[in-house]
Amino acid sequence: MAKIIIKQAYDTIPPPAGVDPFTDTEHARDGAAAHGRVVPGVMVYAMAEGLLTHTMEGTGLAFLHADFSVKGPTFVGDTIHVEVEIIEARLTSKPGRGLVRSRNRVLKADGSECIVYELLRMLRQLNATQ
Repeated sequence: MAKIIIKQAYDTIPPPAGVDPFTDTEHARDGAAAHGRVVPGVMVYAMAEGLLTHTMEGTGLAFLHADFSVKGPTFVGDTIHVEVEIIEARLTSKPGRGLVRSRNRVLKADGSECIVYELLRMLRQLNATQ
């Protein structure tokens, strides 16, 4: 759908209390399991959702449920994009609304998965009479 350079977004958020365990270069150099500045999975998820907000503009009503799985590390400097698959869509009992379940895959530029999550949202039906 879209792409973002993680480094640019990551560097704009100040670490809490001035200490950022995810960018501790000494720790990364001296034996961290992942080499490089690791971006927390929840932050990658938030960026992925940010890439998708334009697709629900004017229709999003409620975020109802999510299943979330980190598949691999994401590092500062990685580029991500999101592939969305609609796996269920049905109308609610209230007219003009529907429930949409999607499977979203966050992929790095090399095609590897970093996060997979399924969401259930309530959306306004397009062209519905109120």
